[in-house]
Amino acid sequence: MLVVYKTISNKELRSGAKDAIVQITEWFKKNPTKTNCNAGLFYGRRLDIKPDTVAQQVNALVDELVTEAKDRKVRKARAKK
Repeated sequence: MLVVYKTISNKELRSGAKDAIVQITEWFKKNPTKTNCNAGLFYGRRLDIKPDTVAQQVNALVDELVTEAKDRKVRKARAKK
């Protein structure tokens, strides 16, 4: 199976993360008995989010994706040399 994702800019990732944090926090408020939320976020990445660490977990994923994108650009530039 092949899945193709549109490339998302760092700015769009961070904006999407803010929206996701708000939506997941609201979901936990509406479902107070739930202890985790399995959320599909960017590029098919899924997180098992706990109610007290929503922002930390989502932001950590975004930071990881940004780092991967930078590494990919560096490898691509080196390959051209």
